[in-house]
Amino acid sequence: MKQDAFCGAVGVCEKLQDAGFEAYLVGGCVRDALLGVPPKDFDIAASARPDEIKKLFNKTAEVAPGEAYSVVVIGVG
Repeated sequence: MKQDAFCGAVGVCEKLQDAGFEAYLVGGCVRDALLGVPPKDFDIAASARPDEIKKLFNKTAEVAPGEAYSVVVIGVG
């Protein structure tokens, strides 16, 4: 697993949690970590709405149809 990417994902969770939201690593990255396979990306489930996430992070972009599914991409690094 790329340590920088993992640390970035954990940092995103921590920033969300520090702002009072729930945030957890979920999905394939958790499975891959348990299997010892480097994750390709990191998914985070959070209680924050997209507009709240965008206020916390400088590098964000909604993914089409992101609004319908509340998907926001956060650039780390």
